[in-house]
Amino acid sequence: RKELYNTIANTYFRYMRNVMMNIGGIELTQVKDGTPGDRFKPIPKDIQKKSMRWVVNEIRNCDWIDDPKLTSKFGLALRMSSNMRNVAGKALLATAENVMLSSHLSEDPYTIQEYFDDLYNCIFESTIRGRKLTDGDKILQRLAVLRIRAAAQSQWNRVQIAGENPMVTTRMTDNYAYMPSIDDIITYGLDETGLVNRYADQLRAIEAKYGEGFLASQAAQTSFGYSYGYGFQPEIKIDRIDEVTGLYVAMLDKAHTLVRSRLASCHPDDKGHYTSLLYFFESIKSKY
Repeated sequence: RKELYNTIANTYFRYMRNVMMNIGGIELTQVKDGTPGDRFKPIPKDIQKKSMRWVVNEIRNCDWIDDPKLTSKFGLALRMSSNMRNVAGKALLATAENVMLSSHLSEDPYTIQEYFDDLYNCIFESTIRGRKLTDGDKILQRLAVLRIRAAAQSQWNRVQIAGENPMVTTRMTDNYAYMPSIDDIITYGLDETGLVNRYADQLRAIEAKYGEGFLASQAAQTSFGYSYGYGFQPEIKIDRIDEVTGLYVAMLDKAHTLVRSRLASCHPDDKGHYTSLLYFFESIKSKY
C-alpha cells in the first residue's frame, strides 16, 4: 500500500511539474528546411500566466493527499503534502531564467517583470488580502525568502568582484535553464542506474549550494548525462540578458514592506512566521 501511495503521489507531482514547464516553456521541433513549422516557439503568454496561478493553487491546497486513515499505517514520517510543497515550490521558483529566455524570443512575451509581479502576487496573496495563512502559504513564502537571500548574495558577490577586477563578473547560480533537477530526474525516471535515487539527499545538498539543474548540466558534458533540446538544440548562455538577480532583490523590498505592515494585525498563528520573515529581510539588508 505504501508503494502504491508513493506512486500516486509521484504521479500527482509529475502532473504539477508538467504544467510548471509551461512557465517559460519553449516548444522545439526538428523541422527540416522547406518543411512547415517552427523550430522553436515560446508557450503563449496567457498559458504561462494561467499555469503559474494553477501551480501555486495546487501547492497551497494539496492537503487532500494526506489521508490519515492510510498514512497512519506507514510509520513515522513527514506528511506527503509538506514534502510535495517543498519540492514543487523550489521547482516553481527556479523557472525565472526560463521565462527570461522565452520572453526574449517571443513577439508577445510574458515578460520577466510580469513574471515577478505574478510570482509575488501569488505567493503573498493571503498576506495581501489579510487572510490567515495556510501551510502552503508559509512554505512558499519561506522558500521565496531563501531565494531572495541567494539573489542578494549573488548581487553582493558581483559588486565585490567587479570592484576588484572590472573584467570579472559572477551571476546567480541557482538555476540552469531547462535542465532537470534531482527531483525531476527521480520523478521522471531519467536515471536508469538508480544511483540518483539512492544518493538523493546528498545530491540535493550539492544542488542546494550550486542551483537546480547544476548536476544535470555537469552530466550533460559526459556520456552519462542529459542533453539540451533532445540532442539537436545546443545550450544557450543567457547571462547577457540576465535580469533575474535584480528583480529578486526588488521583490525583497516589496515583501519586506508588506510583511511589516501586516505583523500587528495578522492572525495570532501567523505572527511567528511573519516575525521570522522580517528577521530574514532585515538581516539580508543589513548584510548586503
